[in-house]
Amino acid sequence: MREKIIMSLTVEDYYKGPTEDKLNYMGELWEFGKSVEKKEVYIKISKGTGTNSPICVSFHLAERKIEYPFKNKK
Repeated sequence: MREKIIMSLTVEDYYKGPTEDKLNYMGELWEFGKSVEKKEVYIKISKGTGTNSPICVSFHLAERKIEYPFKNKK
């Protein structure tokens, strides 16, 4: 189910990034949030580099409210 959720991410799910991956040096990190079964999930993805594929670094219930810069505010 994680892959399906990641593949469904849109610009409105964007939280922040790119930021430098100072831990693994595997490319830029991008952060997102997604509502899954009425719970907010935090997702961090490494873009990868020329020799490294993209990878999901973090996928868990959000520990705090996520602010979405591109989400329509109602």
